[in-house]
Amino acid sequence: MEEVNSELDELQLYFGDDYVINDYIKIHQPTVGEIADMGEKNYFTMVTCLTAIPSDLIAQLHQMGIDWMEISDFELFCMMSRGVPFEHTKLLFGEKLDFSKFDLYLNQQNNMLVLQNADGVCIDINIYNKIVNYLRTVHGIVAKPRKAFNKMTKKIMIQEAEDNLRYNKKKPYKSMLRTLISSMVNSPGYKYNIQETRNLNIFAFMDAVQRVQVITSAQNLTLGAYMGNIDMKKVDKKQFDWMRELEDKK
Repeated sequence: MEEVNSELDELQLYFGDDYVINDYIKIHQPTVGEIADMGEKNYFTMVTCLTAIPSDLIAQLHQMGIDWMEISDFELFCMMSRGVPFEHTKLLFGEKLDFSKFDLYLNQQNNMLVLQNADGVCIDINIYNKIVNYLRTVHGIVAKPRKAFNKMTKKIMIQEAEDNLRYNKKKPYKSMLRTLISSMVNSPGYKYNIQETRNLNIFAFMDAVQRVQVITSAQNLTLGAYMGNIDMKKVDKKQFDWMRELEDKK
């Protein structure tokens, strides 16, 4: 799981509390069941659209005549967010915030782009950063910017991205959560049944997935050490601590 951003309250994240950015924007953390009700594909497509960076969409931007290295993360968000259906975003942002109703303006005071709707709700780059930091943290998304250092590398990266896009379009959608839930409810270290899992917020569920793996690994290492089957000099002592921070597992 990605390390929790320092501006976010870890305990509130774990309990699934709403993330309040300002008087107009707050983000609801959905349960596994709410994601299922909306449709897992629809949900994660929305999250991907809102958190994408230009190097995630090299092929799509190239087909639109846009150089992915010449567009900023915020500019991409301004373009992508307004195309996400309101019936999808309302799960996270509620009934009052419809991204399709925002228009792009240039702030004359600082010459920066902003999104603003008719009610005066404004999303500038600072608000954008709060939104995406939260969504990435909750869903374990790590932004991985990629740059081309010369024309040949750039051409190869575009071709590779276009090949992957064509290949992925042919693939049927596979549920990620079904596999994880099935694995967890059949794991002796997991304490929730199917219905209880449905009521878990997504951050707590993904935390449980990793925590069960950490506990199982620590137990196996302890047993191996007791039986004399592992070389203790080659094992990081942190691996025996099943209560360690999950990011230490990286």
